[in-house]
Amino acid sequence: MERDIYSWLKNWKNEKRRKPLIIRGARQVGKTWLVEYFGKKFLNSLLKSILNFSHILKPVFQH
Repeated sequence: MERDIYSWLKNWKNEKRRKPLIIRGARQVGKTWLVEYFGKKFLNSLLKSILNFSHILKPVFQH
């Protein structure tokens, strides 16, 4: 499982026209840790924003 996530993130990183990365999921499963670890290991810079969605912001992030 861990290698699948890193592989996917590496592919995302190497795309020429990549979109911003939004990681969503259940609480307390390691999303923040994953972003920080990957950023330190594979990126030159990292902008991290943690959003706790309210009912007002939810429509902005829906598909």
